[in-house]
Amino acid sequence: MAANQLQIPGKIKEFSDRLIRFYPLVLAAALKETSESGLTAPAATTSHRPCAFQCGFIANNHKEFSSHFSECPYQPISCRHCSKTVQRKDIIAHEEECNLRPVDCTFCDETVPQKSMAQHFEYCVGYPVNCTLCHNAVPRSQLDQHRESECLQRLVDCDRCFETFTVAELNTHKQGCRFMQNMTLLASSANAPVTLVPQPGAIGSIYQPEDSQRDSSTIYLALPYNKFQKYLLC
Repeated sequence: MAANQLQIPGKIKEFSDRLIRFYPLVLAAALKETSESGLTAPAATTSHRPCAFQCGFIANNHKEFSSHFSECPYQPISCRHCSKTVQRKDIIAHEEECNLRPVDCTFCDETVPQKSMAQHFEYCVGYPVNCTLCHNAVPRSQLDQHRESECLQRLVDCDRCFETFTVAELNTHKQGCRFMQNMTLLASSANAPVTLVPQPGAIGSIYQPEDSQRDSSTIYLALPYNKFQKYLLC
């Protein structure tokens, strides 16, 4: 028993040495036989590899697979506006209709998301709003100026009689305003009749005699009493 036990380690060592010498040769032969029989390891090739996006394309090699991956119409792509994932074949149509796509405002220089355009119109400086007087559309930023100095329906006073008219009515009124016409100062026991003419550019119904050489220092104010007080305030 003792002798046999001493010989076992030597046999094990010899067997181990043989394995070390012959294993590489056996492995090489096995790989050669596998190659010649047409069998290859699955991880070493992309031959006949189908597209991962299930478009039906099958690649014959790695180059075809890589090329197809970058242009597959079924590949999911994120929208650059809303980040929603859409297939490549639908991305252009989606981005053209995306609610978050940037859109130039028609009335000003701002660019806003499509879904916010209605809200933008509420404060847009160029958005047309109706004047409450003439009901014409005016850009929001110009509305105050329009009402104060441009609107033909704003109210103004005649600078002769101080009656109130719209701008559109004023020119017609001035053509017939009684204080834009000549007046005759009736004769009295002391004075003969005098023709009075309105003074151009004057504010109020101010007259001078037609023959100013006779009395150029005298002016006349023709105004009803209730209008006279308003005139003094002006």
